[in-house]
Amino acid sequence: MPKPPRSSSTSDRTDPQITVPEERTDIGPAPQPPPGRRQGRSAGAPVLRQRLVVVAGRDEGRALDLGEGTIVIGRGADCDVILPDSQVSRQHVEIETTQAGVILTDLGSGNGTLVNGRPIESVELAHRDEIVLGDHILRFEEQSEAASTSQALAPHRRQSPANIPGGGAPLAAADIVRQARRRRTQKDQDAKKPFLILGGALVVVLGAIVAFLALQPGEPEEPLGPSSEEVAQQSFSVGMRLFREASYEEALPHFEEAVANMPEHSQANRYLAATRREIEASASMERGNELLSEEDYEGARQAFSQVGHDSLLHEEAKQALDRTDQAEANDLVSEATHLLEVDALDDAKAVFERALVVIPNFEPARRGLERVEQRRRQLSRMTSAQRAAAAAAAARKEREEEERATQEVRRALRTGEQLFDQESFGQAQSRFEELAQHENPDIARPARQKAEALVAFRPAYERGIRLAGDGEHERAITELTQAERRARIISPNGRVHQSVRNRLADMHNMRGRIAMNSERYTLAFKHWSAALQANRNHSASRDGMDDLARIAEQLYLEAYASRTLNRAESIRKFRQVMSMTTPSSQTHQRARDRIAELE
Repeated sequence: MPKPPRSSSTSDRTDPQITVPEERTDIGPAPQPPPGRRQGRSAGAPVLRQRLVVVAGRDEGRALDLGEGTIVIGRGADCDVILPDSQVSRQHVEIETTQAGVILTDLGSGNGTLVNGRPIESVELAHRDEIVLGDHILRFEEQSEAASTSQALAPHRRQSPANIPGGGAPLAAADIVRQARRRRTQKDQDAKKPFLILGGALVVVLGAIVAFLALQPGEPEEPLGPSSEEVAQQSFSVGMRLFREASYEEALPHFEEAVANMPEHSQANRYLAATRREIEASASMERGNELLSEEDYEGARQAFSQVGHDSLLHEEAKQALDRTDQAEANDLVSEATHLLEVDALDDAKAVFERALVVIPNFEPARRGLERVEQRRRQLSRMTSAQRAAAAAAAARKEREEEERATQEVRRALRTGEQLFDQESFGQAQSRFEELAQHENPDIARPARQKAEALVAFRPAYERGIRLAGDGEHERAITELTQAERRARIISPNGRVHQSVRNRLADMHNMRGRIAMNSERYTLAFKHWSAALQANRNHSASRDGMDDLARIAEQLYLEAYASRTLNRAESIRKFRQVMSMTTPSSQTHQRARDRIAELE
């Protein structure tokens, strides 16, 4: 395994997500370890300072001092040390620090743990051991306080290579003998060097003469291209950068290319699977949000539930499931209330009970059931005429109260929405936070949602606008997409929301045009489709889609003409036609039919 680059800083820095155990101030005598294990510290030995240093990964350069006791490292929020890495398990490894040594134990992680390039289950750590956890590499360091002070005073001091090897331990006697023999051999070689140089010069001269006589004019040889390993590593590096920027669609072809050129590239295979998982999770989240907006609650739940535990969007999917339950319960209560107004008591009761199934102990549904029973007792004491008159009066009163409540909610929230559309984000934030404390839950709940959305909207919006101005279109798309989702919650039909959608469409259009110029038609189709989804009237993207349709028709004709001569190539072109056209287009349907015939 190639050794990761060392961090440029050796100062101890603690990530805000890391829980740091208290530093040990005294270490007593250690019990004798069993044979084959590293000797523990003696009672007279100086106090050792032990720590973990992140030398590669998202938190590169960070350090964690180890104290006596046990810590758990993983991705989960309940770990002592949290590594924000999708390849790290929720509880990945356990480190137990005792007076006898430091024991690293794998907790049954999905991707395993490597120490110095070898998979382990449990091992005692030694100085400068390197631990690989997903995309992170940690180095274990152990040194005395005196050594630490000496290094701080002279950080560039080196041990003499004559008696200390690369690991820092004194040479054994056999090593000293071997070095002496090498020095004698070197002296003999130095004595023969002039003769060797003279002989080499004669060989070079003779070779030059032979080459001059044998040289014939001809075509110069073309230089060899990069090896498959170099291509794989370059593609993997580009894919990793895009993966960290959450540009999963862009990262996917790079990882696929890396695996195609170097199938044994374990990290590329791992990140290829992770990228496909995140693309599927993003599609599930988008489909779930669309179904939720259409009030298809069961479909939305199924879509959100498809986001797996290993996905980076898992927490967001859990929150989306809660929003789905809340929205369905509110709709059911509204429907039951209407039934109660017209004295359809049995139906109203059934709908209120259904709301309680969706959210147990949902207070509006519980109050609704109480009102059903109260109304049932009232009707049992009334004549038919009295019941009809009372039902009509109750319905009018309910409608009036509902209309007043709705108007109150709209007026209260509208003030914050207007401030948001005027780009007075700070004032809008204050207004929504104030309304979130309102005694009316119908006002407090949406105000709280808008306040939370505004907190996430501002940094994403500002970064997106800045990146768009700098020409970093792909990163701008990522930020503006996040901003658009939040603006839809705050003021769905407002000026700021529409402005973000227009800017997002412009960024997708630019990426689509770049992909088109490099003949990456499938990618161009994806970007232009996204641009039209953000702004259906975006003329530049519509023109691009028209250009793609013409190219797709030409590719279809080429594939159709060569279907009997080169069946595999025709199928490939037909698939490309399908990837750059809408399913409803005739070209797409014809290409699909031709593939079915050829296969």
